Amino acid sequence: MGRRDDAARYSKEGWASVFVVLAFLSLGGCKCAERQRAEDLARLPQGSGSLQDQLAAEAAGRPGDTVTLEAMIAALTKEGVSFAAPRQGFGKKLLATYCASADSTDGMILTICEYPTAEQASRGEAEGKVLGTQLAGYQSRVRKKSVLQLVARSDTPPEHVAKVLSTFDGL
Repeated sequence: MGRRDDAARYSKEGWASVFVVLAFLSLGGCKCAERQRAEDLARLPQGSGSLQDQLAAEAAGRPGDTVTLEAMIAALTKEGVSFAAPRQGFGKKLLATYCASADSTDGMILTICEYPTAEQASRGEAEGKVLGTQLAGYQSRVRKKSVLQLVARSDTPPEHVAKVLSTFDGL
């Protein structure tokens, strides 16, 4: 009898210890994620207060050596996909140095966000997916230090969606 009681007591103590360790790690994980997000935001260009100043700082701070919306539009135009004029978005919201979007004439919205590092681009893609996956036709992917977010209407030709994805992968 004594051995069974000891085993039960040690088993309960063992599980209690595991629970405490897991609780500690999960709380620490939140702090690590918050700290990482703060570090990512600190790497971004900072405007002097207004939204216009922030957008100007982001445009001036664009990183090199990555896929840009301008390069995507130029390549896709040669493939027969045309776009309206691009517009700048608020990059900081997605941990990005710079974001810009353009609408195709056949029902796609392309957004390319540029990041200081490939690792930060992966984290930014994850942030974008939180809202993006709620949209029908949403897809995203990372290449170099950029993230493509694509939203296609249901009537967008599938071959145009395929061209966008393959072009992004090839740049």
